[in-house]
Amino acid sequence: MKLMTTAVLLALCLSVPLYAQVNTDSLKARLVQVKGAERLGVLADLVEALYSEDSERALAYGREAVSLLRGDAAPAVTRRVLYWTGWAYDAAEKYDSAMVLAGRLRTWGEATGVAGGVADGAYLESILYHYERNDQAAAVAAAQEALARYEALGEKRGMAASLNLIGSSYSDLGDYNKALSFYRRALAVREELGDKEGIARSLYNMGSLNWRQGDYAEALSFYGRALALREEIGNKPGMSASINNMGNIYLEQGDYDKALSFYTRSLAIDYYPNTLCLPVYHATATGNRQAGWLSGRKSPFPYIRPLGSAGREGNLRSRRCRF
Repeated sequence: MKLMTTAVLLALCLSVPLYAQVNTDSLKARLVQVKGAERLGVLADLVEALYSEDSERALAYGREAVSLLRGDAAPAVTRRVLYWTGWAYDAAEKYDSAMVLAGRLRTWGEATGVAGGVADGAYLESILYHYERNDQAAAVAAAQEALARYEALGEKRGMAASLNLIGSSYSDLGDYNKALSFYRRALAVREELGDKEGIARSLYNMGSLNWRQGDYAEALSFYGRALALREEIGNKPGMSASINNMGNIYLEQGDYDKALSFYTRSLAIDYYPNTLCLPVYHATATGNRQAGWLSGRKSPFPYIRPLGSAGREGNLRSRRCRF
C-alpha cells in the first residue's frame, strides 16, 4: 500500500465537474453592456465559469460582485455570488478569506431565512476543513449540517456532494465502513438524478476506498466502471485519473509493464493544455523502477500544484490534485 499512503486520494467533491469548460467570451461581452442587478448576475456566472481555470480573474469578478451586493439583491443571486466567490478564494489558495466568505454566506442565510445560503456556507466550510485544515471531525460536522439543510430543501445535488464529502472524511479517518455507507448513499442520489459524472465520481471514490484497504480487484472494478462513464461523457481529467490509479494498483502488485501501459494511456490524454500532475512510472538512473511525479508545465487548474520532476513526498497529501 506504499503508493496509497503517500499519493493524493483524488476525490472530487464539487457539485459541478471541473472538466466542463464554458466559453466565457459571450459573458464578458455581455458584462460591458449591463448594469445593476443584471451585471451582478453576469459577474456570478463568470466567477462560476472561471474559478477553477483562472482563479485570479474569477476573484476580480467575485470581489466586484460582492462589492455590489445590496439588501435588495435577489436572494438567489446573492447566494451564488457569495458561494462561487468563496470557491474562487479557495482555488486561489486564499483559504482564510474563503472561510470568512463561507461564514458570511451562512450568516446571511440565517438572517434572511434563505436556508440554501446556510447550507452552501456549511458545505463550503466542510470542504475547507477537509482539504485545507485536515480537520476531519469539523468537516463531518459541517457537511452533516449542510446535508440536513439540503435534504429539507430537496436540493439533491447538494445532498450528494455533502454525502460524498462525509464519506471522504471518514475514509481519511480510517473508518472505511462508514465511508462506504456514505459513498453508497451519494451514489444512490446521483443515480436517481441521472448524473453520470456524479455516478462516476462515486464509483471512483469507492475504488479509492478499496485501494486503501488493499482489495485491488474491487478497486480496479470500480475504477473501470468510473472510466467507462467518463469516456462516455468526455470527462478527460476523470478519465486520466481513473487510468492513472489503475496503473498505481498494478505498480503496487509488481506488474511494472502493465503499470507503464496505464500511465502511458493516462499521460496521453491531453485533457487541458499545460496540465500535468500525475504519478508516472520511470526507471531511475540505477535501474530501479519506481513511481515518480512529472509536472513540469504550468497548471491552469488551481487544484493542481506542480510537484517537481521527482518529488514524491512533501505536499503529496495535500489536495492539490483533485480530479
